[in-house]
Amino acid sequence: MKIEINLPSDLSEISLLQYQEFLKATENNTDEEFLSQKIVSLFCNIPMQNVQFMKFTDVADIVTHMVNLFNTDKHKFVNRFFIGKTEFGFIPNLETISTGEYIDLENNLKDNKDLHKAMAVMFRPIVKNKKEYYEIEHYQGSNTYAEVMKSAPLDVVLGAKVFFWSLEVELLKHSLLYLDKLMQTKTMTSALKHNSAISGDGISQSINSLTEMLEDLTKSRSYNFLNV
Repeated sequence: MKIEINLPSDLSEISLLQYQEFLKATENNTDEEFLSQKIVSLFCNIPMQNVQFMKFTDVADIVTHMVNLFNTDKHKFVNRFFIGKTEFGFIPNLETISTGEYIDLENNLKDNKDLHKAMAVMFRPIVKNKKEYYEIEHYQGSNTYAEVMKSAPLDVVLGAKVFFWSLEVELLKHSLLYLDKLMQTKTMTSALKHNSAISGDGISQSINSLTEMLEDLTKSRSYNFLNV
């Protein structure tokens, strides 16, 4: 049987939907043969029943190629990209992000099955464009472009996800430094003696909690996106 193979040379040639389908199909599955066949089937657009007719060495080569593709890619941040003829742009100024946008983004970044919803928060159609400056469409909820974002190139998706991990790590570092300095000041010591509402133990617990969150985020940032 002659099988046509469309082997991606870059993560930009893989859609978010393909990635989500792979994660869903292989969730809690440790069967190496099944995982290998799914990689070939979903990322090379080959029906699962046809993969079994391929040479074992060809399947192994494709799996190695795909794993290397995910592991060696630096997941660089991309702020603009096209889906069809529509150009989408990342939120130009994060300082102006609304509470609704932030909550939707934080909730939808927690699970890969909701990544298309998170992308619909971070990226929206560009309505005004002048060289490197642009404006994006007003936010109307993640459902507006969630389905469209399933076609987003995976390099953009993973780059955006790593970008937000980095932001969270930096914010937590600054919070830890601030609390640490607060604990060391004489003013804080004096306040603790006169104000029962402020507890040194409470601040210590906050520092410990933030430290654990920072460790978790640091581990997540180095996570192998193709977990096989």
